[in-house]
Amino acid sequence: MINTNMHNKLAHTDVKQAAPGARHRPVRIDKLSVLPVFFNLQGSTVLMVGASDAIQWKLELILAAGARVELVTGHVKTSKELQELVDNSPRARLYNRGWQENDFNGKAFALADLTEQGAAQAFYEAAKKNNLLVNIIDQPNCCDFQFGSIVNRGPCVVGISTSGAAPVLGQAIRQRLEAVLPLHLAKIARLAQSLRPMVMDRFSTSTKRRRFWHNFTSHIWTEKSSNSLLNASTTTALFKKLAESDAGAELISQPMAQYVHAPKAGADYITLRDLRVLQTADTIYYENGICHKILELARREAKRLPLSELTTPYAPMTVIISRE
Repeated sequence: MINTNMHNKLAHTDVKQAAPGARHRPVRIDKLSVLPVFFNLQGSTVLMVGASDAIQWKLELILAAGARVELVTGHVKTSKELQELVDNSPRARLYNRGWQENDFNGKAFALADLTEQGAAQAFYEAAKKNNLLVNIIDQPNCCDFQFGSIVNRGPCVVGISTSGAAPVLGQAIRQRLEAVLPLHLAKIARLAQSLRPMVMDRFSTSTKRRRFWHNFTSHIWTEKSSNSLLNASTTTALFKKLAESDAGAELISQPMAQYVHAPKAGADYITLRDLRVLQTADTIYYENGICHKILELARREAKRLPLSELTTPYAPMTVIISRE
């Protein structure tokens, strides 16, 4: 339900506060210390150098991502566990020698465990000469990227980084997420993948498709509702149920305008209801003086506009943020 009186009051107040001709656009996200990206390594080859326990874990990780690995041990005797890992993977090859210049040819990136600074620097420079990204374990000056903590609900993968500032904190965050994210999230993701062709065929606009997916994801967080998804007789039957349910039909077809109140105490005190509204918004109109941290909580793709630019009729999923 739209509060018309409140809307008129806020719009009037915002017009008075805005400087003539002023046009403020808040950033959608604060400065990042690193850019989180996810590599598709299927069919790619990675060069690895070393034979330590850290290399063994990185080898497991990279093989799990579908890559081929050429492991150069540098004449170091390999452990039984590392040798077994290589022997049991058809995508891993081990070379008991030092690395060579031509090892870098055709690789996706290079990774090494070299404790001596001179050796690490030489490897880094050789890799850069071949235009490769490099990670040398525990040598931050010789790293183009870092490996963070991982929560795996494949095909859903969560990566966590503290930019090297506090690895233990990253592990603690991972432990918390492991406890919160249900194990059946992997099945839910595969189910969503099977529904995508039907969604693309049925709904002609991105807004309608997103309404459908909002309805879908609202079912995944409790055992009872997630079971209703996973136990459907067919994906076609499930699609029909979601698309034609009263709740789904309302989300898909009805433009919405909702109010969010920005707490005086800051973004940490926003209600769960208001957080859900912000994360499903298409367009956000905000009153002057709203904390940018609250705007940053909103869906990244949502348009952010001053309240003075509010127009009617409302676009689908319009949200108006006012100060408390």
